[in-house]
Amino acid sequence: VLNQRGIKTVHSDTLNDSPAYSGSYNRALEDITAYIKEYPSVKLVIDVHRDAITASDGTKYKTVAQIDGADTAQLMLVCGTDAGGLTHDSWQDNLSFQLKIQKEMNTRYPGIMRPLDIRAARFNQHVTPGSMILEVGTSGNTLEEALSSARLFAETLADMLLN
Repeated sequence: VLNQRGIKTVHSDTLNDSPAYSGSYNRALEDITAYIKEYPSVKLVIDVHRDAITASDGTKYKTVAQIDGADTAQLMLVCGTDAGGLTHDSWQDNLSFQLKIQKEMNTRYPGIMRPLDIRAARFNQHVTPGSMILEVGTSGNTLEEALSSARLFAETLADMLLN
């Protein structure tokens, strides 16, 4: 969607949480840094995740919003800070940008956004201004539900970036 709207993108499909979740953000930082070295025009990094909401009995929950009569995975933005001790001087700027995205998404598609999650870790969001983690539904959502919300997010983000 972003490419179709004239916003050039590069996509890493590296699974940085393999072989283990421990160390995944360090591996992701290596990946991000390599891409920025190869493509120095990169201005924004979106780290796409899906949330895991699982009950103690193993039941997987999904988060949905009804958009145009269809189940659509809810989205959640995660904003990293410097509260964990790592340098991240622009986290408040990232938070401001994410709040603008959240407001626009909820204006266009009421109920699609879960509350923004502000965390005490930087999650590599110090690398570029406006960087974010985007949680696209949960492990309980269908691929169709996730793709639907991802498309809506991309359309909204494109409108915001182009204006």
